Amino acid sequence: GYYGNILSPNGTCQECPPNFYCPGGAEELPCPANSSSPRLRSVRTDCVCDEGFYGLNGDTCVMCPPGSECIGGWFKEMCPAGKYAGAYSRECTKCQRNSSSSAGAAFCQCNGGFETSGSRRLVTNGTCYLGACAPVHSQHDCTAAANALALGGGNLAATPVQTNETGPEACIWNVSNSVLEWVKSAGACTPERPCLCDECSERQCLACADGSFSAPGATACTDCPLNSFSFFPASFVTECVCSAAFYRHSNSGGCSICPPDATSAIGSTSLSDCGCKPGYSGDTDVNNVRCVESTYSGDTCILPFTFAGQSYTTCTSTVSPAFESGSINTPAAAQTYQRAWCAIATPPSTRADEEAWNNTAQQDWYAHCNCTGQCRMCEAGTYKGATGQSPCLECAVGKYSGSAASECTLCPVFKTSPAVSTDLSACQCIAGFNESATSGDCMDVNECDASTACSDWATCNNTFGSFSCSCNAGYHGNGTLCDACDAGYSCDGDVSKPEMCVVGTYSRVAASSCTSCPGNSTSENASEYCNCVAGDVGDGGT
Repeated sequence: GYYGNILSPNGTCQECPPNFYCPGGAEELPCPANSSSPRLRSVRTDCVCDEGFYGLNGDTCVMCPPGSECIGGWFKEMCPAGKYAGAYSRECTKCQRNSSSSAGAAFCQCNGGFETSGSRRLVTNGTCYLGACAPVHSQHDCTAAANALALGGGNLAATPVQTNETGPEACIWNVSNSVLEWVKSAGACTPERPCLCDECSERQCLACADGSFSAPGATACTDCPLNSFSFFPASFVTECVCSAAFYRHSNSGGCSICPPDATSAIGSTSLSDCGCKPGYSGDTDVNNVRCVESTYSGDTCILPFTFAGQSYTTCTSTVSPAFESGSINTPAAAQTYQRAWCAIATPPSTRADEEAWNNTAQQDWYAHCNCTGQCRMCEAGTYKGATGQSPCLECAVGKYSGSAASECTLCPVFKTSPAVSTDLSACQCIAGFNESATSGDCMDVNECDASTACSDWATCNNTFGSFSCSCNAGYHGNGTLCDACDAGYSCDGDVSKPEMCVVGTYSRVAASSCTSCPGNSTSENASEYCNCVAGDVGDGGT
């Protein structure tokens, strides 16, 4: 644990310093590279490998490989799944968010549905491994890494540099000359000549947008095929489903568009998933389509008819009526003809007939069909709000619609319209309102300004949109008919019943109230007059 030259005049024994061992003698001996020891150590086996290295005590200490952790000494352990470690690592690190790893991984891969960002970087501290990265493996990858980091404006090509060295090649960014070099035995990475490194442990995983996918570990997201769509997170192309208004074609496997004026939900897998869109009604199944009239000439289809040896009981779009060279009635490829057609005259049946038809300016034995069952727009005054085969429904009273309507529009306030109305002009003011010539709004009419059905003995009362009649005081009835109140009764007016005058009161015809008898007079119930009491004289009624 000590060293020194005790034979010299001033010789002494000194403590063996850290990172050395002293078996006795004049000199201290250094520990092997990448190992260390405390002070006062006397044997080589007191030298222990540093963190990030491993090996037997006193022996060679080697780099802790990627995917393992080395806490020093002889200890080396593989990282478990869900953790990673670059070269020279003391401990394994948990995978970043949205990434994962298998056991012994040098870095974590982004999960499916994510793309990797930041897997390349410049390292200036000695080696790519010390920067928790791996060296770039080829000249091509060197160029890709530089452009990914936008060095020199992002349009560089690695230039091979010849040296007398025989070591491994490395990708170097020459800062002073702005040159990308692919060079052997580049030596340590420095700030002036940083190394371009790949597969760096620290990386960010960014979510793929809807409509794209990425497999686990992918560096970039891939767009779904034409007319298809995916929802995050999607890992494989099989998770891309057909977009709305498309369906998965059973033969091609691609996404085919629904028939005209039909639509479908995202992810539809067959033509039967297509339904007439709102505002249209019919059946998208071509097997249910029946053509009864040609659109060009107005002639009725001949059903059944025979073409190219095949009999048809309805229109068809699976074969073309355009002839090719060859045998009689040879149809063109089915996919070249999309519109439905039918025969309106007997199709050619011989080679001569075929040639005769082909030589005419217009092959008028067939025509495109006006087919019932296909999606056809709802007529004005009707509507259809849902996708599917349901029929168009009539607009109710007080509503209207144009053609291809998904809903009927409510008439403006205080207006109504007949059922199946087709335009706003069908909305007219309801009874008791007149349309303003300036605003078009319906304004209340004061019916009392004009002659009404009220009785001559009634008062007209205007109400919002209507009017009412009430009998005047001294009369009773419903306002249209008002009768005078009988003598001996009183009437408040309106529809109130006559009230009988009691003893001591009286009333004349059409009285609104009963009057008390004068002094020294009285009356019976329902009296028109009062009578003087015994001993008095007078008319009693005044």
